[in-house]
Amino acid sequence: MKKGLLLMLSIILMLTMCKKKEEITTQGLPVVTTHEVMEIGISSAICGGEVTDDGGAEVTARGMCWSTNPDPTITDSFTTDGSGLGSFTSNITELDAGTVYYVRAYATNSNGTSYGIQKIFTTKDQFGVYDFVDLGLPSGSKWATCNVGANSPTEYGNYYAWGEIEPKESYTEENCLTLELEIEDISGNPQYDAARANWGGGWRIPTQEELDELIEECEWEWTNEGGNDGYRVTGPNGNSIFLPAAGNRYKTMLYGAGTSGLYWGSTPDANSIQNAYCINFLINYFDSDCSRRYYGRSVRPVSGMYITTKGITGITETSALCGGNVADDGGAAVTAKGICWSTSENPTISDSHTTDGSGTGSFTSNMTGLTMGTTYYVRAYATNIDGTSYGRQKRFITNGQINGYDFVDLGLSSGLKWATCNVGANSPTEYGNYYAWGEVETKEDYNPGNCITYWQEIGNISGNPQYDAARANWGSTWRVPTREEFGELVEECEWEWTNEGGNNGYRVTGANGNSIFLPAAGLYSRKLLYQANSYGYYWSSLPDESNTLSAYCLMFYSKYYNNSYNDRSCGVSVRAVSD
Repeated sequence: MKKGLLLMLSIILMLTMCKKKEEITTQGLPVVTTHEVMEIGISSAICGGEVTDDGGAEVTARGMCWSTNPDPTITDSFTTDGSGLGSFTSNITELDAGTVYYVRAYATNSNGTSYGIQKIFTTKDQFGVYDFVDLGLPSGSKWATCNVGANSPTEYGNYYAWGEIEPKESYTEENCLTLELEIEDISGNPQYDAARANWGGGWRIPTQEELDELIEECEWEWTNEGGNDGYRVTGPNGNSIFLPAAGNRYKTMLYGAGTSGLYWGSTPDANSIQNAYCINFLINYFDSDCSRRYYGRSVRPVSGMYITTKGITGITETSALCGGNVADDGGAAVTAKGICWSTSENPTISDSHTTDGSGTGSFTSNMTGLTMGTTYYVRAYATNIDGTSYGRQKRFITNGQINGYDFVDLGLSSGLKWATCNVGANSPTEYGNYYAWGEVETKEDYNPGNCITYWQEIGNISGNPQYDAARANWGSTWRVPTREEFGELVEECEWEWTNEGGNNGYRVTGANGNSIFLPAAGLYSRKLLYQANSYGYYWSSLPDESNTLSAYCLMFYSKYYNNSYNDRSCGVSVRAVSD
């Protein structure tokens, strides 16, 4: 009897334990499903899910999680949309434009977190339905894959007069709305920009700088695609766009289709109110040019912020001023702007940089901590949610010395450094020494009989210590300027006749605001000094090709300055330069 009772108790106990164990195993993770992704935008989307089973324990949190990598979890970006069973909807925000995302619903209870089936979606590009390509350009500008009005990259699309936003049947001087209109750059202005007006968002007509960048930074290959001739333009990163040779319209006719392409830029011609910049190409030619505004031409939009870099001023040995202008924010608020600089080309915000506020508009920046006599590259930048874009690069050299003699960077195209004094002078206003052409020492009497280069067939003497007075007396890299370098000084600088330190002469100011003073030191013939304080003569390194008795020089007086030539035997000033 006792054995039977013990057996029954054992069976009851085992049944009780089994039941308890079964209840524990059924308490697991929640069951959750993922809904379809809807309302996909540039930086957001809507999705949701439903918790259909709590797994035997209360659901304390539910929502969506997402990532640019597969199988996102709540350690990635996520929302929290309540608790318990049932459906929920989530707003997925702060996404990147044109990016693939993975998303799934989740639900959490005391046993852990479970996930629904993964969904995949791609945000729209930042300017809606129009595709763009990143060519890897220094500015960061993105180029559209087709023309305004085209449905594919090879189609011609619409034609627009410059500054007009609608195509028309006839393109003439009489019906051009902007032919005599004084207007600044139209990029991003929906009243005049056909890209912004027709495509919206951050699309705009490229600037002159962006046209030049496309020409200078890319490889251009004439080809035929989709039955249309044109250029396949490949950027530094290997990505490319196709520009069909769509010709242009005048009156009611289409000219040059299949053989030429003309694409408007946003920049008016500073020299003619009736002209504006464009890209102009043929089978063996491509360049930016200016043309009459009334022609009907193609528009290829760009996206991204429109930023310009200002000129460099106030250059010293260790500092300089620069700045920029954010004319268009590309459709998203600018959170930071400033300038960045480096001793290497195409500086970025990972190099030395300033932060000069936010939003659009102009700003000025102070670069400090620079090294004397060093070449720097600088450009403006602006940052928004879509990334960082840059203005055109500028180049300058901090003031300094070479072998003990001061120089100034005038911001010339060549990058040439000009000495602040004449050879033999102790200050910028002193006349200094006088030299016969091709001689390296001064003398008491300057005449044809003692001129050692008279009748001599000598080439360019620049940098030759046997004939170059700058190299022979100052050493290092100093030399007499070439004729072309004087030409650059004349063409790229502002010249102001003035009196400094009691001596007349020209204050010559470069594009960057730096300047040098050239005193009107006159010249020596035999033992006499002529025209001092009225005329200035400065030897170049080039002989007169047609006469072995003369050589080229810079000559000036109060109302004239340009390249000229003079007798080699005369004693003339030397102003040194260095590369």
